[in-house]
Order: sequence, then structure tokens, then C-alpha cells
Amino acid sequence: MRSKFKTFFFYLCFLYSAIAFCQEKAYYLEGTLGKSRIFMRFEIYKDDTTPNAVYFYQSSLKDIKLEGKMKDDNNFTFYFKPNETVVEKFYLKKSGNNFDGFWYDAKDKKLPVHLEPVNFANYKSNLKIRFDDEKLNFVKYKFLDFKKQKTTTYNNKEFV
Repeated sequence: MRSKFKTFFFYLCFLYSAIAFCQEKAYYLEGTLGKSRIFMRFEIYKDDTTPNAVYFYQSSLKDIKLEGKMKDDNNFTFYFKPNETVVEKFYLKKSGNNFDGFWYDAKDKKLPVHLEPVNFANYKSNLKIRFDDEKLNFVKYKFLDFKKQKTTTYNNKEFV
């Protein structure tokens, strides 16, 4: 019996170590880029200094994928690099739960950025679609509103 306990304890410690090694921290943020409303997600994996991010404008809801670099636990740089050419850059500094900094385009146009944690309770939707794997989709659903406008019958089938 004692041997089984030691084996169980060993596996438990191994599992905990594996989980701690791969631990990640995810940030779900909302705020402003200049006068535009944006939403951003990025994840940090333990011992990794190259977080990836995705952000979108409330006006378009189109994901823009970013590559990133961490200077330290509080300073982040994100790049949008289609075809290996940097088109946009974010320089963000974490202060408490908020992130502040600047966005630059390819012509060095500079806009202030302020981001804070998303309060998902503010983003309830009437859509019944289920994409639990990406929490920012709940935000997008809030801005989509489908309404029945017309019903057509063709060959005894109804199209809405």
C-alpha cells in the first residue's frame, strides 16, 4: 500500500510540474487606439518572450494577428508584418491591470493606446452560436444583430 502511495505522489508531483512549466497568462483587453475602439487578446507562456496577439476594431470586427516581443514582465511590443514588412507597431506598458502606450503605422504616425481588462458581463448577445474556445467572440456577437427581414417559399421550402 505504501508503494502505491509513493507512486501516486510521484505522478501527482510530475503532473503539477508539467502544468506549472507550461503555464500561460491570457490577457483579454478593450480600450482605445486614438479615437477608435479596439479589443485585444494575447497570451504569455512561461519562459517565452515572443507572445502572439490578435486585435480588432469594433467598427470592422476583423482579426488582425500580431507578433510580439517582451522586454520584461511589463513592456510589450507587437508588430503586424504581412509579407515580412512591418505595417503597424504597438508599444505597451503594463501598469496594474491596464496597458498604455502608442501605436505607429509604417509612416510613423503615432496614436495613443489605452487598454484595460474586458468585462465580459457587458457583452451579452442574442446569437446562439457557440465558440467557447475564443472569448473575444462573445464581444463580437454583441455587435452583430440579425433580424428577420423577409421569408420566401420555393418548392414548399421556406427561406428566411
